[in-house]
Amino acid sequence: MTTYYLDASALVKYYIPERGSEWIGSLLNERGLDGHWAGAAVTSLLSNVEGVCALERAVRSGHIDFSTRDVARRRLLLDMRYRFRVLGVDSHLALRAAGLAERYSLRAYDAVHLAAALTLTESLAQERLSACVLVSADEDLLSAAHAEKLAIANPNDYPAGV
Repeated sequence: MTTYYLDASALVKYYIPERGSEWIGSLLNERGLDGHWAGAAVTSLLSNVEGVCALERAVRSGHIDFSTRDVARRRLLLDMRYRFRVLGVDSHLALRAAGLAERYSLRAYDAVHLAAALTLTESLAQERLSACVLVSADEDLLSAAHAEKLAIANPNDYPAGV
């Protein structure tokens, strides 16, 4: 089973239509023959905040209406509670994120996502499992993750119909 760490830029594509949404949907909705999820979806608790903020921006920009926002927000919050494995942010992760932000000139939440994905990969390695794939539509975060030797995927590389 592949473990996917999704930042908010990737997660939001699951709830509102934009470039890469179909690919994210196929990734998150895929099930094995036994009916269980084919991949593990992991994110940070901060994706809750970022996701709601992204939905509000989508309303302000006219990309979605209030009804779509409300449905998307409910689905996001339910998935954060029941569907995704959600990693908390403690002082160790925050300090690691600060170092990554300095090294790669990342925005705060991007640094937290990178620190969380690296910590997750280390945890998976201890269990003798494959490293996670960091999924993001943010080029700066993807570049930093690549420099840290993480596997990466950009949903924007998979436009509709692919």
